[in-house]
Amino acid sequence: MLFDTFASHSLQLANHMVMAPLTRSRATPEHMPNALIATYYGQRATAELIITEIANLPPGAEVLGSGATVEAIGRDRVGIRLSPYGVFNGTGGFDHGSAEQALLEKRGDLIAFGRPFLANPDLVARMHQDAAVNTPDAATFYVSGAKGYSDYPVLAD
Repeated sequence: MLFDTFASHSLQLANHMVMAPLTRSRATPEHMPNALIATYYGQRATAELIITEIANLPPGAEVLGSGATVEAIGRDRVGIRLSPYGVFNGTGGFDHGSAEQALLEKRGDLIAFGRPFLANPDLVARMHQDAAVNTPDAATFYVSGAKGYSDYPVLAD
């Protein structure tokens, strides 16, 4: 199920894997995206749907969103209902097996992965092939530069 196509209203995806937002901004001091950010998201484009992080905001700035609501769907997992598609996705602690199980049990239409996508730009291919996954380097989560951001290894072709 995880690798089946997904369709809901005008949303058409090649799989049920979503990249969850992570606070990993490598933006400029003026909070503008740069080439490194484009590389990072380009590497992870097989996620089909990417919910990007919020750049660090200057004092007094306000975040305006689409009205997403958060719901508990189980221990250490949170669901996000996105408007206007009504898509329900589970985030937090999923691996290939638990993601498939959540879809089979109809606990979500899409499954969002955060840290697994962070450390595995090719996460979709890795899960599709049941390949080992890279472990995220927590020491690099909130630093600048490519290390721990766009330098994680991918599967050999």
